Amino acid sequence: MDNTETRQDLTTLSAQIPVYTGLIESARINNRLGNPVGSAYLGEASNMMQEMILPAAERLYAERADAIGDSRTNFTNAPWGVYTALMLLLAAMIAAHLYVARRSRRRFNLGLLVGIGCVLIGLLWLLVGGLLSVNSTANAENRGAVPLRELTQARILTQQARSDETLSLVRRGDQQELESGYAKAVAQIDTVLTDYREDDRKDVAEDSVADAIDALALWRDAHAAILERTNAGDFNGATAIAVGDNPDGSAAAYSRLDTALVDGITDTRNTFRDDINTARVVIGYAGLGIMLLGIAAGIAAFVGIFPRIREYR
Repeated sequence: MDNTETRQDLTTLSAQIPVYTGLIESARINNRLGNPVGSAYLGEASNMMQEMILPAAERLYAERADAIGDSRTNFTNAPWGVYTALMLLLAAMIAAHLYVARRSRRRFNLGLLVGIGCVLIGLLWLLVGGLLSVNSTANAENRGAVPLRELTQARILTQQARSDETLSLVRRGDQQELESGYAKAVAQIDTVLTDYREDDRKDVAEDSVADAIDALALWRDAHAAILERTNAGDFNGATAIAVGDNPDGSAAAYSRLDTALVDGITDTRNTFRDDINTARVVIGYAGLGIMLLGIAAGIAAFVGIFPRIREYR
């Protein structure tokens, strides 16, 4: 996705989400007052969610997932070019030491030995830094990127399920299809959250996931009550459970589930950022350290060779 499409999706979300919220609030107020026009507001809000908001959110989610993958790749690919350069430099300095020792009839050249030591330290630093970077990147994957991807997908499914639930109260002819969509989305959410809790690697946002599982169970109970009222012909009562202020209603359960998922997404995103930053810092310091050691090795080699050159003038 290019920047233009990303900006368009962000504009869609920033413009349409407040409208969606206003439509839901209008539906809630009219339903509380007993006005049948509340169903119209509810239908318009659900259409907006299905046709505009969710597609834009899914595209942004896919784009960010690709960006996260790129960040991981940057810190898991070994710097083979640097390894090769350091190995060649080490071999050249060892060969230079052997040559100078043979020509000068001195077994050791302190300057060249110091230079060789600097290069060896640089190699070890790069190796240790690479291992630490890979470890931090693995933690970012297991404790950040994967949980973030799953919780984000669960939240998108939550929005889809909520849209199907509310829209089924308005579209009588599509009620069976919408109910099937709701049931499928809720089953997928349950699978994601259950697998998340059972995976020992995903030890981030455990409290949020537990709260989300409880909220999902309450939502299912509230939805069952909506179906019971709908089947009995009590559409006003069903709408009240769906969008009313009842703490045991569908709206309250959905809000609790969405809040728990947002909290979990925030925690996993912060974990991912922290681990990726750790990997970046480790690699960054390794690069700076190797550069300084390389300069030191060059100076030491010059100091070691220069006196031998003067001897042959």
